[in-house]
Amino acid sequence: MINFCHIAPVSFLPFIRKYPTHLLLAHLVEENDEYRNFYSRLKLENPNVVYHLDNSAFEMFKRGQPMYPSDKLIEMGKAVSADSIVMSDYPKEHWSKTVESAEYLIPQFKREGFKTFFCPQSEIGQLDDLMQSFTWAINNSDVDFIGVSILACPIALGINESKHEGGESRDDSYRMQRYLSRWAIFRELERRNLLSERTIDRFHCLGMTDGPREIDLLRDYHKYIYSWDSSSAIWHAIQRIEYDNTPTGLRYGKCETEVDFNAPLSNLVDIMHQMSYNTDLIDKLCAGSR
Repeated sequence: MINFCHIAPVSFLPFIRKYPTHLLLAHLVEENDEYRNFYSRLKLENPNVVYHLDNSAFEMFKRGQPMYPSDKLIEMGKAVSADSIVMSDYPKEHWSKTVESAEYLIPQFKREGFKTFFCPQSEIGQLDDLMQSFTWAINNSDVDFIGVSILACPIALGINESKHEGGESRDDSYRMQRYLSRWAIFRELERRNLLSERTIDRFHCLGMTDGPREIDLLRDYHKYIYSWDSSSAIWHAIQRIEYDNTPTGLRYGKCETEVDFNAPLSNLVDIMHQMSYNTDLIDKLCAGSR
């Protein structure tokens, strides 16, 4: 059973409050009172709900701003009672840079009572380097969660991916390469005997590629995946897109319109069916049913 973290615009947060695990975005925790207060209250109501605090590195990169320093992430983690914090990672740079950053951050986060969330990275086409990064994390008992990113996976396999969600127009062959990348990385981890009892419930899949049936594609590896996050179900519904029966679940791939976290709570009568259908399909796939 994978714990899916549905990400939603701030006004739509009540529709995902029932879920036991959430991925919170640091920049929204810092900047949006409604977002921060929603998650603070939810934790008070249900102390067992699990929060991963993402470092919002991608969002800060898009703004041309530096990543949040560790003390700021710790401050935000305390504000929402986060369980884990995603450590700094450096896509398309040598794998050792992300590891060295984690070695610096781990004692700080542990000292403040947070679990650590490490995201392996590598330069383009350096699969062995990405595997070294995974190996370091798997063998490090101070790393609690290991992120398997929709950015890191294609990059290591030689695809010059540039965005977590959406991006420039791509042909069908490019979409299929991206769709298969995370499955290929899990298969490589298995081939190298890096998946074992020690890695059960230790991975988190960051983002979703071109359709919800990627969850089914990774069916053989579900026992290793503790959680998975995406805005796909809610955001596609807001765009009036319902998942379908194609092999990926989205005939034309993911909607390339960037998520607007300030989207107004409107047209609910029109989109409630799509929201329910999309989230229910993901929930069923995470439970292991097709």
